[in-house]
Amino acid sequence: MVKNLIEVEIIDEAVISFLSCPIISKAFRVGGWIAGGFPRTISKFVILEHPLAEKAHHEILNDYIFSYINKGGDVDFFFSNEKSVSNALSSDTHYHRSAFANNMWTTSPFEHAYLKIQLVNKFFYADVKESFDNFDFLNSCYAIQKREGKFYLIYDEEALSADIKKELEI
Repeated sequence: MVKNLIEVEIIDEAVISFLSCPIISKAFRVGGWIAGGFPRTISKFVILEHPLAEKAHHEILNDYIFSYINKGGDVDFFFSNEKSVSNALSSDTHYHRSAFANNMWTTSPFEHAYLKIQLVNKFFYADVKESFDNFDFLNSCYAIQKREGKFYLIYDEEALSADIKKELEI
């Protein structure tokens, strides 16, 4: 169970630019939030306590995101209800429905790389905290939300501690 959530505004222009692509923007607009591996990757550039944050700049961020994509990483959007998932899709959106999500691909900021976006349609949560409470691993308890035009990284303090120590916490 998640105990201490911390919220940090994302001010890095490269991260903001990446989060502003059309498919991602639409999912945020209808109330979705990104949780799991992708926000965990982004956290290295947002959280000041992280060793890489001091060195963070556009090229390092691009390398991290590119590596994440090439290892099969995706962007998992969670929603509070099925209607929001439907609203995140438009009539011209091409997607493949799997057991747990609507899967879409969009070009990433990298040449010749596609980013998989998953709109989770099997599990619905009232908010970020409830989604974290249902994750198998504490290390996955990172999320990105957009409110009033600003992006926020939300994470469990113990998830960051485990990541810095390179420990897997269940």
